[in-house]
Parts: sequence; structure tokens; C-alpha cells
Amino acid sequence: MLAASAVWVVLWSSPVLAHAGIVERLPEEGAALENPPDRVRLLFNEPVEAAFNPLEVYGPGGERVDEDNARVDPENPDAVVVDLREGLPGGTYEVRYRISSTDGHPVDGSYEFRASAAAEDRSAAAAGEGAAEEPAAPAAPDEDGFGTGGTIATVGGIGLVLAVVLGFVLLRRG
Repeated sequence: MLAASAVWVVLWSSPVLAHAGIVERLPEEGAALENPPDRVRLLFNEPVEAAFNPLEVYGPGGERVDEDNARVDPENPDAVVVDLREGLPGGTYEVRYRISSTDGHPVDGSYEFRASAAAEDRSAAAAGEGAAEEPAAPAAPDEDGFGTGGTIATVGGIGLVLAVVLGFVLLRRG
């Protein structure tokens, strides 16, 4: 009975706790780019729903710099994209996201990247005068995905089942 209960907890708790988690950020978190990008794209580990401004980008002055056209990528239901305005200045940019995973759970967060030159400098870089993009910093592990939270919940569920079974056995002996 104990083994069956443990297997049941593992099999049934994992899918319920598996919320969408970010697999890839473009630009990456902490990236140091030569110029501001044309768009921001987030790739998740499952299809997502993007309603009510799911992806917003704020510029160095705190103003919103995206085109307000965030959407699920038509070629990949696991990705959300938004186009950025032209002529953006160099500086630190903040990406804020709020999507719904397939189970309806909202997943939100934010991260930053930097651009050292203004967007107008892109044409000079394309003509061969500029340098290539600097290597991006590795992305931090995502806290919104299944990861540690799901593992803790699964282990906790197994511990609860073990405690109930042990209590039942001790009460029957006494």
C-alpha cells in the first residue's frame, strides 16, 4: 500500500505542478549588446497564452519602448515575441512578462539587458564599422518553472503519505 501510494503521489502531483518555465530569453538576461535589439523573444517549455500585454519592455528612462504588439509566435506556440521601436538609445532595458501556462497558472517576472550604443549606430555596424555583439551572460535559472518547487511538493507529498501510513500502522499495533 505504501509503495502504491508513493507512486500515485509522484504520478499525479507532477503534471499539476508543472507550470510554464522560460527555456530561452533573447536577448539573454544580463546581456551586454552593442545596439538595442529589434525585438524581444521568450521561449517557454510548453505552449503559453498571451493576453493583456504579456510582454513589455522599458527603456533607460523608464518609458515603455516596445510596439505594444506582444503575441504568441505564430510559428511556435511556446514563444512570445514583441517588436521594439526604432531609434532606441543605449542603456539598460527591463523586460517584464506575464503569461498563462496551459494549466491556467500565471507566470510572471522580469529581467534586464544592456545596449551600449544607440539604435542609429546599427547601420554603421552593418556597414562593417561596428563590432559584433559581446558574448551574453548566461541566463539565470528560472524560478517560475517546475524545477525546485515541484520537486519539493512531490517529496512533501511522499512524506505525507509515509506519515499517514506509519501513523495507521502504529495505531493498529497499539
